[in-house]
Amino acid sequence: MATNESNTNTGAEEIAPGRVASTPGAAALAANESRVKAINAEPDFWSEGPKTKALRDEMKRLAADPGVVAKQDQAKTEAEAKLSPAERRRQELTKELTTGKLTDAERAAKSEELRRLLAASDTKEEREALVAEGVTGARALFGLEAPRDVTALGKDAAAAYEEGFADHEADLLRHARAEGWDKKLAGDIREHGVRLGMEIAARGTGMTAGEEQAFRDAFKDRLSKAQQDQLVGWFKKDVIGAA
Repeated sequence: MATNESNTNTGAEEIAPGRVASTPGAAALAANESRVKAINAEPDFWSEGPKTKALRDEMKRLAADPGVVAKQDQAKTEAEAKLSPAERRRQELTKELTTGKLTDAERAAKSEELRRLLAASDTKEEREALVAEGVTGARALFGLEAPRDVTALGKDAAAAYEEGFADHEADLLRHARAEGWDKKLAGDIREHGVRLGMEIAARGTGMTAGEEQAFRDAFKDRLSKAQQDQLVGWFKKDVIGAA
């Protein structure tokens, strides 16, 4: 019986006209070769400059077994694809904060965002444990002691504060962590709030319009309008009532 060679299955992959066969990792190898050429074209690779160490370290890696490098790159790509958006952003922020190229304002904003992401990553069990630790655990988040105005009251009055009002302080500090605030901002807002609460308690009325404005003026450059509104609303509703 005659055999039609054009229909015989040889097991080889057919290649369409105008295309070339590729092997696993070929694209990665080509990318490595392209990168080697690019590094060679960098002046800092040949003489000392700000990028010299990074370029030479990269060249050493690329000069290793190309197959191994290709597999490493593929594994890295696959691992990055599995990252959640939050984890990917966390890694980006961590890297950006180590460049040494940020202004003070940029560093502060990115640090706050990073702290916010880390707080949001807490598990349900971790959040519950933090609440269970009360004001002691909340203060520990920022390395804070008892508020200055409370300590100045003396032992008995300070004990009364811890017993009857410290839960509000704990709520505020846990909120501060969720917002990504640093120790200075969290501490300053706490001190302002405790002082205001003591003044209101002494006279027996709620927060006045003047006191609200004073709070907003004190933190206008450190809190957004929305953050100010949230804190004022919280003070009026849950802490000291409205005048």
